[in-house]
Formats: sequence, structure tokens, C-alpha cells
Amino acid sequence: MSKEIVIKIVLFLYALFGLKILLISIGVIIHLFKLFNLSYLKRFEIGLLLVFYPLSILMLIMFFKDYRNWIKKNLKQMTILLYLFVWIWFGSFYYYIAQRADGDDFVFSEQARIETTLKGFLKEGQYDSFDSSRLKSIIANNQYKKEYIGVGSNEYLTLDQTGKDWGDIYENMLGKEGYSFYSYKISPESIVIEPSMLNYNTIKNWGPYINKEFVEVTINLYKTKEKLFDSHSSVFYFEQSNTIINNIYLLEKPDKQLKLYFDKNELNIYLSIFKNEKIDTHLSNMIASSHTLLDGKFLDIFIGLNGYNKYQIEDFWYFSAVTITTLGFGDITPNSSAIRVAVMIEALIGIILIGIYISIITSNKDKARKIVRRKRRAKF
Repeated sequence: MSKEIVIKIVLFLYALFGLKILLISIGVIIHLFKLFNLSYLKRFEIGLLLVFYPLSILMLIMFFKDYRNWIKKNLKQMTILLYLFVWIWFGSFYYYIAQRADGDDFVFSEQARIETTLKGFLKEGQYDSFDSSRLKSIIANNQYKKEYIGVGSNEYLTLDQTGKDWGDIYENMLGKEGYSFYSYKISPESIVIEPSMLNYNTIKNWGPYINKEFVEVTINLYKTKEKLFDSHSSVFYFEQSNTIINNIYLLEKPDKQLKLYFDKNELNIYLSIFKNEKIDTHLSNMIASSHTLLDGKFLDIFIGLNGYNKYQIEDFWYFSAVTITTLGFGDITPNSSAIRVAVMIEALIGIILIGIYISIITSNKDKARKIVRRKRRAKF
């Protein structure tokens, strides 16, 4: 095996695994000997990514035989490839740093933060395309900022009504779990707001409602062996249908039970409408009229919009493209000195590479003109 082939193999392996092995080794050494704090380690990693790693790859390339002639011959193509490499590499670098710093090194505009949060939820499978428009409405109307009290293992009692958007999302979730019908029963039990249920954070908003009573309603959910509806995952009040459904599917023992909590007056109004007009008896309407959130999804949205978000790598490729082309839209901005330095370096590299590429094209055109002139002179 020739020396050149060995160097090529080493270069390829180093480009794939070298940096990761290097970072792991340094992290182990620092952890064992407690040499530096986390802040210093973060800066050290940025230095390795920005300077040492690219330079070490460049040094390995210089071991190739006649590398100068090869680069000179393919300079135009190399410039384009290098421009694309810088774009992807810096985008991946920003993504890596964002994950390490829990997103603190970047600031997303409000609209960008909303879109990124929604994309993250959809990608993780917590929601589907049916939920997407409901989530946008929830965020636009601040329906994720609920004043709540935990009342069970998963349920949250809210100060205002749950709302139609949350009702649709929960019905869709339960429908996807296989539930097709529901029935309800008003429980003799109720929840009374007591001072012991409140803390420093909740006393301000819930204080005026001490001794207020919320009626408990038990929701019985029933599964069927096959999907009954072609629309999105719906859950209907089964008594609206004739006894055929009850006889076929034997809806006797519920497969699951939920607890919903209602303001007494609001419950009476809802039930009067429910009994008189049974055109639409989706479970979502009952959930929407209650003061109950069935899980902590609203907290996930709040954290996603106001704290660390699981940003996607394509967001940082986009940021890198905006940086290297010096467009600067401003929807994503650097929030630390180290990232600002990296942005400046990328922008300068981008300008230099564009200048080199234009210079190569101009030079090639000049050479082509000279060749044409020589040929014309040779004819005469």
C-alpha cells in the first residue's frame, strides 16, 4: 500500500471521527483532573472547531503529491465546493454549540421561535397535521399561559375555560388511541378551592376564588375494534346513536375514565345546549367547556417558547446561509461573543471566496479572449 493511499485513508477517518474522539478525550482529562471549569471547556471546544480541526485537515491535504498543481487545475470547482463546505460546516457548528449551551447563544425572533417550536413538536410526534392549526391559534391567543392547579396525576384545574382548540387536540389524541365513544356522569364529589392548595405563585390569581366550587364530571371512554369514522380521530357521545351501536360493540364497561371539572353555572348552560341540540356531540366540546387540561402539553409549549427549544439543524443551516451571503435577515441573531466571532469569520470567508470565484471567472474570460485574438492574428 502506497504512502499516498494511507494518507487518504487517515484523512478520511480523521475527518469523520477525529474531532469527536478529540473532544471526548479532552473532556475525560478535564473531568479526571478538574483542570478547567465548564465555561473554559466550552471556549476550548469552540477553538478546536473553528481553528485546530480545519487547519489539521488542511495540513493532512498538504501531504498529497502535487497537491498544488491539482488545486490550481481545479481552483474554480474547489472554490464552489469550499463555499458549500463552509456553509454546511458553520451551520452544523452553530447547531452543535446551540445544543451544548441549551440555545442560550442564539436569539430567535418571536415568529421564528413559534415556527421552530411547532416544527419540533410535529417532528417528535406529539402532534399531527390536524393539531398544527390549533397549536398556532393557542399560541396566538396565549392559551398556553394557563393559571392552573394540579388536581390529579395528570389533570390540571384552570382558572378559565379550557377552550375549543385544546378540546380538539385532546379529542384527536384520544381518538388516535382507539376511543370512539364516550358517556358522562356528574359526580356528587366536587373540588373546593382552599388556601392549602395554593402557593406564592398561584395565590395572586386564585386568591379571589377561594371556596369556589368546581363540579366533577366523569367521562367514560369506549374503544371499538375498527375505525368507524373517515374524518380525523373523533370521539362521539354514544347515546345519540340508536341501540344498534350499543348492541354490536357492547359498550358496557368503559375502557378508560377521565375527570373534568366545571364551573356549576357553566355546566348547567352547557348541558341545556347539549340536550336540546345534539347535532355536534364531539368530546372536544365538553372538554372545551370545562376548566381542565388533561396533561402538561401547555407547559411544554410555554417552555418551548420561553426557554430552551430543541432547535433543528436546518434552522442553523439557514442561519449559516444568511451569514455567508451577508443577507442578515435578523430572525436569528448571535447572543454570545464566541458566536459573534464565528459569524464574522464565516462572513469574511464567504466574501473572500466570492471574490476569488469572480476573479477566476474574469481571469478565465481574459485568457479566452487572448487565445481568440492569437488565433485571429495567426490566420492573418
